[in-house]
Amino acid sequence: MTGTTLATLLLLEDDIVFARLLMDSLDQAGYAVIHAAKMQDALDLLVDHPIDLVITDVFIKHGMKYTPEGGLLFLTRLRASPGLSRYRGLPVIAISGAIYTPGTQNLLQIALDHGADRVLAKPFLPGDLILAVETLLGSGRVPSVAVY
Repeated sequence: MTGTTLATLLLLEDDIVFARLLMDSLDQAGYAVIHAAKMQDALDLLVDHPIDLVITDVFIKHGMKYTPEGGLLFLTRLRASPGLSRYRGLPVIAISGAIYTPGTQNLLQIALDHGADRVLAKPFLPGDLILAVETLLGSGRVPSVAVY
């Protein structure tokens, strides 16, 4: 990325390859991105860094197993923790590919109910994510990546 950073984003995503793709797209659009693969690491980063927006996967794996410390618990703690009160109104985009699995079709609605401001179902185009970021941050910019 060259030039001015538009905002600093926190990405909570356990899939390192997917996280790198998102980070590269957001970087090209002018955003600084800090990545965490675990919920506690993301909460610690919020304490240590000024963050303008969070993107969180709903399900987080440790090794090959899903952990309860995923995006929904992260949202709950973000919205309710006294130590994070300065971030209570922080915009959050929840993402998940698990909505195609029986029993999880309403997962993104649940994320909205837990405090997410926008949701995206994986797979999505980079432009969809950038448009959601720009909308939530109120930039009013034309999306940097084409939205198809």
